[in-house]
This record gives sequence, C-alpha cells and structure tokens, in this order.
Amino acid sequence: MNLTLTPAGKTVLFVGLGAFLGLAVGALLVNPDAAVPLAPLWLVAGGIFSASVLVFMREKGTPTGAAVAAPVTQAQRPAAPKPLPVSRDAGLSVFVDLPDIPEGFPSVVGERESLRISVSVQTPAGAATGAAVRLSLAPRDGARTLVGEGVAGADGTILFQIQTPGVGEIVIEAEARRDMASGSSFATASVVKYEEEIARLFGEFRAFAIGTLGSDAEASTARELAERLRIGADAATSRALLEIARIYELVAYGEREADRRLYVALMQQLLVLEHADLSAAPVDARLAGV
Repeated sequence: MNLTLTPAGKTVLFVGLGAFLGLAVGALLVNPDAAVPLAPLWLVAGGIFSASVLVFMREKGTPTGAAVAAPVTQAQRPAAPKPLPVSRDAGLSVFVDLPDIPEGFPSVVGERESLRISVSVQTPAGAATGAAVRLSLAPRDGARTLVGEGVAGADGTILFQIQTPGVGEIVIEAEARRDMASGSSFATASVVKYEEEIARLFGEFRAFAIGTLGSDAEASTARELAERLRIGADAATSRALLEIARIYELVAYGEREADRRLYVALMQQLLVLEHADLSAAPVDARLAGV
C-alpha cells in the first residue's frame, strides 16, 4: 500500500495533530489533576486520527499500461549518403529508417516538412511484436525531446510521422523495450530550406563546370554552361545537364517555389553526372558558339 500523503492530506494531518497537542497542553495547564489520567485517551484519539488521514488521503498509485502510438508534433548538410541504421541492443535490435529519403541520397529534409520515420524492432527469433517504442528528437549536441511513442506491430515495426523543426542537423533516436529486453538506435538528418539547398548544389555544379570548361565560362548563365558541357556527351548526360539548368532557373527566377520534388529531381540529375564522361566538353568558348 502506498502511504505517501497528498498535499491536502499532509495539511490536514499537520493541523489536526497540532490541535490535539494544543488541547492537551491547555488541559494540563488548566486542570493537571484531571488531565494526566486522560493522557492515554488523548494518545489513542491522536493515533486514530493519524491512521484515518493516512488511509483516506494517501496518494493513489500511477496505473501502468502499454504505450499508445501518438503522432509527432515536431523532426546541414551531410556530405555522405543516407547512413545505415545503427543499433545498440540489450536483447532487442532497433533500426531507424527514413522512407521518404531515396536510397543513395543524403539525409536532407525540408524545414517544417512532414517526415515519416519507420522503427523496426527485432529479436534473435524474429519480430519483437508488442515492443514499446519511444521516439526522441534533438539538435546535434542538444537536449532530447520525446516526440512520439507507440507499440510495434506484428512485423515488429511502427511508423511515426513528424513535422521537422527549423534548419540544422538533428538526431532521431528510438528506444524499445519488451519484458526485460531493450535496445536503441539513431539516425541523423539535415533540415534545410530547399531554395538555399538548390542554390548551394548549383553553386557546386557551376564550380565544376568552370573547372572543366576553363575560366572563360565564369560569365556563362546556367543554360550556357549546360549547353557547352553537353557537346560530345551521351544522351543521358545531355538530358541531365539541361534539367539541372532548368530546375535552377525555375527557382532562381521565382517561377516555382522550391520544394522536395524539385530538390529530388536535381539530386537525380547530379547523380547522373557523377558517372558521366565530360572530357569532350570544349574548353574554348568559340567551339561552343558562345
């Protein structure tokens, strides 16, 4: 039984015992001959009063139960692609995945964007069905905030949906527990403003183009750089170059609001260029007709 008193119970006990003591001392001063024989009765009455307060005004225990999945109210630039999940386990293996980020892409998400987070909990024997999962979010080297909790399904997974915070790197950590077993895992992501990220990526592309074409290309527009680089390139590379210029122009000239779709499209074309051979690109502007 929990015998911890509520704040009101403590007040009643303090006032009541004080009243008993005051009455006893008063009786002793007024009529000590009559008060002394009644002392045992005073003690019994005080004991009964104290026991009643402890029984009827104690704090109730906090009920326990399975956590219920809750939507998250709140989830710069990694140089590496989306990292593999890391699991720290003590009986449970926990994995965090960001299904909205395509495989091979850096873990970049938009500011104030809806983001899905998948947490998988496994045991050596298979899915950890019914495992309690807690999801936390924190800026790099910052304080963690609980953003969701729930119970793993039949396949050991649970899906959360959050709204990303402001710009900066974040750490997403999942903790799972079932019976006496536990485990945790984390993933990192960079929250960006898409218009700034697209401008940054195009800046890197421009630097690459000027390095390939020569210093005379510094005054070239995005379209001119693409046209010069695509001379002698294969069809896939040629299309990628023109698409990079088109996406940049849409954002830079205010024709389209930068969003995840444009960012993903730009990244796809930049990945094409990683495997392209642009050695045939002219280094003399006159050869490109510029």
